[in-house]
Amino acid sequence: MINLIKLILSTMIFLCLLNMPYGYYYQLLRFVVLIGFAFLAYDAQKKGYQKELIFYCTLALLF
Repeated sequence: MINLIKLILSTMIFLCLLNMPYGYYYQLLRFVVLIGFAFLAYDAQKKGYQKELIFYCTLALLF
């Protein structure tokens, strides 16, 4: 499950390199990436991975 979320997030972020319309794709990207990184941060907190927690929280706040 975690690997699937990471795969989806990385694919969506790499698709940003293409020329996409701002109104649809980038707004969707920001929402999905925020939720995805927040879930990964929650999972890292449950497992006790402090460095990953900080990394995922930072990325969630960035998007």
